[in-house]
Amino acid sequence: MLKGRMTRRRFLATTAAATAIAMPYVRGAHAAGKLTMGFWDHWVPGANNTTTALVNEWAEKEKVEVSIDYITSVGNKNLLTIAAESQAKSGHDIFAFPTWEPQAHAKSLEPVDDVMAELIKQNGPVNPTVDYLAHANGHWLAVPATTNPHEPFTVARMASIPHGTTITAQGTALPPVAGKPTIAAIDITPFIGGNPGNKITFQNQTATNKTTRRLPQDLTALMASGKLTQAMITDPNTVLRDQIAHQTITQTIVIETSTKPGTPLSGGPLPAIPSPGPHPQAPSFAGGAANIAFLQGLPVPTPGGNGSNANAFQMDAVFWIETVVYDIDVPALPPGTPPVILQPRQRSNVPLVPSFVAAIPFVPNKGFKGGHVRVATTQIQYSQKVMLDFAGLTWPHVSVASLVPAAPVPIPDHLLPLT
Repeated sequence: MLKGRMTRRRFLATTAAATAIAMPYVRGAHAAGKLTMGFWDHWVPGANNTTTALVNEWAEKEKVEVSIDYITSVGNKNLLTIAAESQAKSGHDIFAFPTWEPQAHAKSLEPVDDVMAELIKQNGPVNPTVDYLAHANGHWLAVPATTNPHEPFTVARMASIPHGTTITAQGTALPPVAGKPTIAAIDITPFIGGNPGNKITFQNQTATNKTTRRLPQDLTALMASGKLTQAMITDPNTVLRDQIAHQTITQTIVIETSTKPGTPLSGGPLPAIPSPGPHPQAPSFAGGAANIAFLQGLPVPTPGGNGSNANAFQMDAVFWIETVVYDIDVPALPPGTPPVILQPRQRSNVPLVPSFVAAIPFVPNKGFKGGHVRVATTQIQYSQKVMLDFAGLTWPHVSVASLVPAAPVPIPDHLLPLT
């Protein structure tokens, strides 16, 4: 149920109490009020009729007037409807959400703790998977703690590398820490014979070298603009540290993943800088990388051997989920002002920042007088290393990125009071 200034639940509770006092023995045809419901338009013939019959049976018993809409998933219309109602803070009282949508719209939903408490009391605990999906705990494939094997709560990542490799990585989320993360260096230098101590530094790892086989060969313009530095080439995690150097970060959650959690790669990104409290360990077995025959080269390739053709044998990655606070100067918004897109203040050069949108409801003769607000939003950073064996060398393939919301972040209503 969508949150509003006066929720349906509070309205029903208030009117029901008033009715009981005024007319303790009289019950009208629709004494409990009205409800609107949105359900998925099922493709099985007759399924919607069965749902309607069950709802009508309940409505008749409880004396509730119910209106039902069946919304197709063709063209993601059900998802678009959920998003529109969440943004408008108005819509169906009850909506059947697909698997992950309660997580995505948790802030817009009315808690149903009292309802669930009664159901659990009557029927016992719910399935752990249902419990996970019904709480805003994260967006990854999650595996509850198990006794066989004896492993903690873990996260899993499944992906494909489009030249012929698939991966299944396992990991854990560390306890949240206050403030910004400490991001260690990561090494991109190839090595021979499967031994990280036998490094071979290539010419293209020197930014000022203009005669290498890299593209582009001449990096002078990029370095002059500040978009590329020698430090970024030597340690790509420099890009991540530059992003957070002048940001106000109140909390960081670290997620570690690997196709071989028990044996992290040399030179980072694992292990991440430990956080206070116990450090949960991901499963030390299962998971892994699978390559097509051409990439693997041999039935059982030797690490760093000559037989492989870009055989990806391990991937390690760290994700930092950060809560960033931005300062925003909002101009005066008279009644009827359309939404205004705003940029946050910049204390220094932050490479990547989101935009924000200030919007007020139309109330005659009332607007926002303008002022400074502080808004928190999520930023995700990651550092990932894939090891490739090719022509007798082991090549670290490193990817790093900082991600901020692409769409303008709404400034909460309570920060824009109308006067």
